[in-house]
Amino acid sequence: MKGAGVGMLVSMMMPYSIAFFVAWSILLLVWWGVGLPLGVAAPYTWSPS
Repeated sequence: MKGAGVGMLVSMMMPYSIAFFVAWSILLLVWWGVGLPLGVAAPYTWSPS
């Protein structure tokens, strides 16, 4: 597309970005609900020392 700039790219990718954010948030909630760990010794909460 001739004349397509950064604004065009951002506006075209915004729906995909929102959909990815929603999908990964739902996946994280399901993962947490099942009780699976995030990784090796990775807790869900942060406790400052």
